Amino acid sequence: MDVSHANVTITLAGNNMLSCGIQNYGALVKDGMDKTELIIQCEHAGEKGHQCDKDTCGSLQAKGTEMHATAIGNIIANRTVKEESGFSNLTIKGGIINAQAGEHNCAIGAACGSYANGGIDTKQYAKNIRIEGGIITAKGGTLCAGIGGGKVTPVDGIYITGGTVYASGGSYSPGIGSGGTGTDDFEGFEAVQDQCYNVSNIVISGGNTLVRAVGHEQTSMPGIGCGKAGNTVVGTASNICAVPDAGYQGYIQDGTSETEYEFTGESPFQQKQEIKVDKYFTMVYFGPMTLNGTPIRMIDA
Repeated sequence: MDVSHANVTITLAGNNMLSCGIQNYGALVKDGMDKTELIIQCEHAGEKGHQCDKDTCGSLQAKGTEMHATAIGNIIANRTVKEESGFSNLTIKGGIINAQAGEHNCAIGAACGSYANGGIDTKQYAKNIRIEGGIITAKGGTLCAGIGGGKVTPVDGIYITGGTVYASGGSYSPGIGSGGTGTDDFEGFEAVQDQCYNVSNIVISGGNTLVRAVGHEQTSMPGIGCGKAGNTVVGTASNICAVPDAGYQGYIQDGTSETEYEFTGESPFQQKQEIKVDKYFTMVYFGPMTLNGTPIRMIDA
């Protein structure tokens, strides 16, 4: 399903599936970085106090089943055309969304090689991905993030203000961030090697927001951050942070598994807090303050 270059709203009712079994194409395609917007929502979007659950909200399973097939994003087939490369302006307002990329692509975001692809450098990337509600699961393929960028594709702007998000990355890649590569040999994109791993403006905020981000354990990738070039961190991460709403406090957990983790030293916090993690499992969430404003350290989310 191709929604490129148009303002499109998809309202989910019942159970839905979009699947792509063609190499270099995708299940839900939005090519290019123009000003058009794709909105995905459940039927209850906009209802005050609504929290999505599997019993009352529509669902979407988007998946790529072949090499380089994206779930939700731009496609590799068009990545050498500047106006068609890159991915931007997605807003998820609700629904139960399960996105799984085919081998070698990210699940939600800009396709592998959107920035640099062996000589034709369009310098496009992932920008302005917003999640405001829903239950979102995103699983990236090899060398690609779950949400953000495919291989050597930077990210500027992932804003999660509500809902529950579970994102996992492939080798050398985080769950949320830019895609990596298995080598530090930059042949073919030497001119942009310092740019194509960069990540900026990943902001997790709110009160009823829970983000579980899982990197790649075997290649020592954290849940949130920049992809690696082999074992080297090349990119720069800026403004990667958590911001609790008024009356809430935030928690960041960093661990070697989803059951073995530690709170970061800053947790709990009441103001904007930089997310600095270096282990495989990262969790960010928020909880209410006590009536007198005294923070309570939560044991588990």
